[in-house]
Amino acid sequence: MYPNTTLGVDGILVFFIMKYLLALTCIALLHASIFAQKPTAIHNVDLIPMDSNYIARQKTVIVEDGIISKILPASEFTPTADYEVIDGTDRYLIPGLADMHMHLISDDRIDSSYADTELIIPVTYGVTRARIPIGAKRHLVFKRKAENGEVISPHLHVAGHVYGTAFSPNTLGIKVNNGPQAKSAVRALHTEGYESIKLTFGVGREIFDEVIRSAKELGMPVFGHYPDIIDATEPLAAGMHNEHLDQLLEVMIPAHSKRRSISGLGLIPGQDNLFRYVTDSAVASVASLAKQNNVWVTPTQSFFNTSFVKGQPTEDFSKFPEYSWVSTEVRDKLIPSWFWQRPPAPQRLQAFKKSREKLILELQKQSVGLLAGSDSPEGVRLYGIGLHYELQALREAGLSNFEVLRTATINPAIFLGIENEYGTIEIGKKADFVLLARNPLDNIKNTMQIQGLYYNRQWFSREQLLNHRQKAIRKLSKAKLLSNTR
Repeated sequence: MYPNTTLGVDGILVFFIMKYLLALTCIALLHASIFAQKPTAIHNVDLIPMDSNYIARQKTVIVEDGIISKILPASEFTPTADYEVIDGTDRYLIPGLADMHMHLISDDRIDSSYADTELIIPVTYGVTRARIPIGAKRHLVFKRKAENGEVISPHLHVAGHVYGTAFSPNTLGIKVNNGPQAKSAVRALHTEGYESIKLTFGVGREIFDEVIRSAKELGMPVFGHYPDIIDATEPLAAGMHNEHLDQLLEVMIPAHSKRRSISGLGLIPGQDNLFRYVTDSAVASVASLAKQNNVWVTPTQSFFNTSFVKGQPTEDFSKFPEYSWVSTEVRDKLIPSWFWQRPPAPQRLQAFKKSREKLILELQKQSVGLLAGSDSPEGVRLYGIGLHYELQALREAGLSNFEVLRTATINPAIFLGIENEYGTIEIGKKADFVLLARNPLDNIKNTMQIQGLYYNRQWFSREQLLNHRQKAIRKLSKAKLLSNTR
């Protein structure tokens, strides 16, 4: 349809303006129709809201426009056709889970076009939020798409990576050699939209000091690996959040001893018992310093148990459900077989595990913020299921089931500054929760008994989640290893 040319320039202009406004109206109506859903009612469910340690029995949770509008006794709700009713009888409702240390295989091992496929999988395991510690611009795109409900993906919190030494040929981030470069890198990452900074390997004092200073000026949290040439008390005092308990055991070794790493690869050389310095008083001192400086810690305990403690031969990894999700060539790059070519003595490995568990337990005792992070996909503990392994490892370390659940629900929300919207199941907060068949406060493994999920204004049944997972796995299994991966 075209305007009559006899209308003149003004008439033609008015015609196109009216046509444009009509188009906008149609789009608005379409958008409204998408979100004008029936209220959802999770009926007769046992609620674990996570605002404190209790179960609210036989409740009905009503969601309108993606917001929890009512929580009432099930006896006061009558299911009608006006609601999408989900039967919660003999089931348990918990907040959506957050993985605060989740990488993707497409970060550096397979083509980046697989990222959207990878991000579907954690959602099917109840992971509705994730921090990408080494981000790229494509992750920022997925972050926006997830917020808009355009893709199935956890809500993403993307960190920019600053490093001095690359750990792979395809390392994402900005390599820096001095303080001025570090300052420039932090400012560039802030401008691009990254919300925090991860600091890793090959970093000296000049770079460390400048990253901390520049990030603080911009309001960007700094987390990551503590520089091994700087006493760990300094990053703690600077408020740098800690990943992997990095350098927190090493700092307990007295200066008169030959100080070196006693974690990860540091387990290989020597047979001296440096773990004798990991005493109750030393552990309490480190935890106290973390608490004083509001340092949050992401232990990634499951990764260390699997890769450096349990000594599983390569063939035993085939017992993991996710073993078959990727091709053989990709899988070989995820299995830490290199460590077991020259393994330490078993008693040394157990001392390492017990030392880490002692520190985790003391951090919890002193109310240091603990965050659950899987460090997926290392060790073939892939995203989604890897977070559940981490929850089990934290329970094994001595945390109660409720304390473990906090590390993946309200704790991440507090750390991210979104506790007014997420992290607990309360009236007025955004609906983001997982329906379980069994009580996770009885057994933390029950977090894997997922019967459904509500997130991004949409309910996903167990069948729908399994269907999405299977489709994603089929596609992911065809991904080829990048030729320059070592």
